[in-house]
Amino acid sequence: MDKGNYLVLPIDSIVVGTRQREDLGEIDTLKFSIDQLGQVVPVIVNQRADGRYDLVDGERRITALKAIGRETVEARLYSDLDALTKLELELELNLVRKSFTWPEEVRAEAKLHQMKKEKAKTLPRNVTFGEWGQKDSAVEMKISEAKLSQDLVLAAELEKDPAL
Repeated sequence: MDKGNYLVLPIDSIVVGTRQREDLGEIDTLKFSIDQLGQVVPVIVNQRADGRYDLVDGERRITALKAIGRETVEARLYSDLDALTKLELELELNLVRKSFTWPEEVRAEAKLHQMKKEKAKTLPRNVTFGEWGQKDSAVEMKISEAKLSQDLVLAAELEKDPAL
């Protein structure tokens, strides 16, 4: 199996066939993330005989990119993958992914909020419209202000007592 080269492809050159994932879930947060930070993780494709590409991994990214009007996608290209190897890759990439634990999540949110507040202090007042607050961070994180407020309290308590 070729380990893959990285390239940029036209989205319409990628064929999204039958997938194991039937529910793509909420895409708005991913659209916002890609729009703000760019496409961080390439999709994985396999070269077809007709010059197009079969999608192996990344349907949510493809959907988000299309929704925000992008015409190209960063991809890792494999060649000569058989059906079994494509399925193995799709499952492996989706099953081994581990979400944050709740303590990791609340600490990361608190750290991001604090860093945004610090960065806002360095910007001209007309750019920040005053101080950076929880509402600003909640909007950027695509979570409710109430959830962020609760998570910031939890993060502070974890600082006091890491055994929580």
